[in-house]
Amino acid sequence: MYIGEKKLSILQGFLHGFYYASSVYNVHDELAEPDFGRFHDWVAVYYGRVVDGRINSVAGWKNIIIEECKGQEELAVDVFFELYDKFRSEGIGNLKQFEI
Repeated sequence: MYIGEKKLSILQGFLHGFYYASSVYNVHDELAEPDFGRFHDWVAVYYGRVVDGRINSVAGWKNIIIEECKGQEELAVDVFFELYDKFRSEGIGNLKQFEI
């Protein structure tokens, strides 16, 4: 995969394009299409964005990660892949206690 610059915002754009093309051409693969809605919630919980037992973030996984990386998008790409690997290995276990 080549995205030009190592920036999380560019990677997110690439992923959006990939998923759009997958839907247009009706190509679906569970391994290639992670549930980024759940990933957003997982990232929000991971970074403690919970208030009164509810996930308190509408910023999106990209913005949360960039914010946690103090705006350093290159670092944010590395953190994204670390978090994504954890998400894939742990599943949505940390979300079961929240209303989503």
